[in-house]
Amino acid sequence: MPYPHPPITLDEKLDIVRRLARSGATINELNAVRKRLSLLKGGGLVKLCKARKILALILSDVINDNLQVIASGATVQNMDPPNLASQVISRIIPDYEIPTSIRQVLSSTIPTTPAVDEDIFRRVSNYIIGNNQVALEAAAKEAQNLNLKPLILTAELCGEARLIGMQITHVVRCLCRLLTMKNEAELKSDAGYIGIQRFLSLVGVKEGKVQGLLDLICKGFEERGLCLLFGGETTVVVRGNGVGGRNQEMALACAIKLDECSDLKEVNGKVAILCAGTDGIDGPCDAAGAVVDTTTVHSGRREDLHAIDALARNNSYSYFDNVAEGRYHIVTGHTGTNVMDLVIVTILK
Repeated sequence: MPYPHPPITLDEKLDIVRRLARSGATINELNAVRKRLSLLKGGGLVKLCKARKILALILSDVINDNLQVIASGATVQNMDPPNLASQVISRIIPDYEIPTSIRQVLSSTIPTTPAVDEDIFRRVSNYIIGNNQVALEAAAKEAQNLNLKPLILTAELCGEARLIGMQITHVVRCLCRLLTMKNEAELKSDAGYIGIQRFLSLVGVKEGKVQGLLDLICKGFEERGLCLLFGGETTVVVRGNGVGGRNQEMALACAIKLDECSDLKEVNGKVAILCAGTDGIDGPCDAAGAVVDTTTVHSGRREDLHAIDALARNNSYSYFDNVAEGRYHIVTGHTGTNVMDLVIVTILK
């Protein structure tokens, strides 16, 4: 499927995409580059296939299920601006570090898509048969089975993993405080009420979803706790030389913020946060992610493991692998599918 555009080699293509990913390029940007450097992606598969009809059954691993982006749009007409891939690469990688073969392909003339292409793509039927929303709904159903009140807040989570983790944990702290209040007027006047609105908006939760959560807290609920569900895909900017992935990095950031409020009785022992990839692989390691609570960082300190240092070095995998004999790690093996990531927050009353 990678099928690099000649004279690009597979190693050259892999290296350029990895460097972009390590520098925080989004999935849309990565796929724009993949399409430009490939003969199959960006509709190339359809152009090379002689079949009269093509049926594509698609599992979406991108936000908003954009067919142009999923698997780099192998069965979809490429509508990217011709110079988009060049702009993405040149913004991140100096020209002298780009292989000659890639510069040659990027500078080659791209003919305007002929009208005949519209006939070519009429042969294709694209169907999305699974996505992040399906995974979130399944998680919500399981939460109900565990007597938790589920709330799907977004399937569009994006941004830098560690920052998103910190912002979500701020929301958790505010919620824990509000859940102890009985008077609605007192609750609405508390700084935590405003804090929830602010930090959820920062992670892309729409206003209606935010208000739905706040209304639920004001009115109360019978279940033994909350289960907040987020889906999407974050990015990591690599600053250190450690081993990890976006979900483990987010989980470690959450653990650090939870540790800061672990002495608060409304938080301690009542919160757990899971960050994991649905494909079972988070970064270049064998973990899908991690689940943390107010004990995680404390457990590490007892073993002379320093969470803040690990986060600074992008070394989340090594941290979770060593603390408490790997108890906080989530290791599933490759699941054989991918519908992005899940962040699951449970808060007991």
